[in-house]
Order: sequence, then structure tokens, then C-alpha cells
Amino acid sequence: TESTSKDSQSIKYDYSKNSNKVELVTKKIDKPNDTSKDNAINKEIKYLNDGIDYEKRKNKLKGQIYLRADVGILKSQPKVYKDNFCVKNNNCDNKGYDAGKNYNFGIGWHINNDYRIDLLYNKANLKFDYKQQKGAKNNYYKHKVDISTLMLNLYRYKSISKYFDIYIGGGIGYTRISPLDGIITFNNQKDTYSAKPSNNFSYNLASGISFKVNNNAELNLGYRFLNYGKVKGFDSYDVWPGVHGPFSNVKREPLKGHNLSLGIIYKLPKK
Repeated sequence: TESTSKDSQSIKYDYSKNSNKVELVTKKIDKPNDTSKDNAINKEIKYLNDGIDYEKRKNKLKGQIYLRADVGILKSQPKVYKDNFCVKNNNCDNKGYDAGKNYNFGIGWHINNDYRIDLLYNKANLKFDYKQQKGAKNNYYKHKVDISTLMLNLYRYKSISKYFDIYIGGGIGYTRISPLDGIITFNNQKDTYSAKPSNNFSYNLASGISFKVNNNAELNLGYRFLNYGKVKGFDSYDVWPGVHGPFSNVKREPLKGHNLSLGIIYKLPKK
């Protein structure tokens, strides 16, 4: 028996009994199954598209410029007041500055979706307002410190939902601390104590959470620990009746604070 095939037909020759007998057998040949191959191609295309989409999402905010503004409260550590500005014979040892107002204004830039930097100007003040009873008279003691800071900050953001991000960060910069005159008023007598301003290297550590209002705006609730550098204590006095002069051994102590703020971040439209 001998057989040959051509295209979709198979011809079989049977010589066993009758050499003139020819049997023609037609056999259907199925097309190859390409399902697995198509699936592999589709998976590869999907993988590539997902990668492209991921890179687009990852770099969606790259180069985005934003403006920010915050308002909050600043509480300093009490030690700096006790060591630098507590005038002798006034019971202010256990009282530090009251919580003061704090304002931030800045401009920032997105490195990508996860990292951003900003240049932040901070304006804060700390007040000491003390009333002491001495016999039938009241003793008033007031003092204030103004603080101006310019810092460059870096933040790492992580999305925890569609609307919320958490972040950590920190920065370094320049701080000017300007103590105003300390005033003590007692029995119509006014004593004045003065201190020179300080120009310092400073730094901060930050963390917080932001809420996406829309594609252009975020609300930000943040905390910062700030080290403003050392502040100079009172170095001169002018007391009644016409007694004035310098103090010796003027102390310099670090001024540190805790800032809690609420603000808004606005992304400028891209061209």
C-alpha cells in the first residue's frame, strides 16, 4: 500500500488484490489553533499599555507649579523665655510664651507625583503677657518676639485613597528673630528691657495630610517642628528713674517651636 497527499486530499493505492483499484480518500485538515498565540499577544499589548498609562500617571504632575498659603498656631518651648527674658524678681519662671499666630506663603514645584519642593516664607510671633499681684498693686509684664523665616523644603507624598495623601518632609533656611522691648509696669513706673535681633541658620521637620478638592486645589493639615536657632536675651535696660545700661553675660538659647497649620495649595494651569 502506498499513499501521497497534496493540499487537503490524500490518495491511497491498494495493490493487494486488484492493481486497477484506486481508492480516493478525502481528509479534512483543520487550521492551526491560534487562540493561545492571540492571548499571548493581547497580554503583551495590555502590559505595554499598562506601562504607558503608569508612566503617564506617575509623571502627570511633573513640572507642575503651585502656590500655597497656611495659617496656624505656634507654641514654643518655655525654657527659652525663662533663660533669656525672665527679669529678676518677676515670677515668670514657670511660664513660657503664649501660643502665637503663624502664617506661611510659598511657591512650589512637583518633581513628579511623589516628590515636590517649595520655597516657604513663614511669619510668626510669640507673646508673653503676665499679670502679677503685688500687695494692692498689679504688676504687668509684656514681651513679644517676631520671627521671619525663609526655607527650602522637600516633601515625599503617598496616596492612601482617591482623595487623600499623606506626606513627610523637611527643609533648611534662614531665620531672623526680632525680640521687641520687654515692658514692666508697676505703680506708674515703666521699665524697658531690650535685646538685639538674631540672624540664624534654621531647619524644620514636617508631616501631614492633604485632601484633594479638585484637580487644581488641595486642603492641607500639617505639623512642623521648627528650630529657629539661638535667640539673644535682654542686653540693656532703661528703668525708672532714668537708670539705664547694659547687661553682662547675655544668654543665647535655641528657640524651638511646634506649629500646627491649615492651608490651601493651588496648582497653576499648565500652558
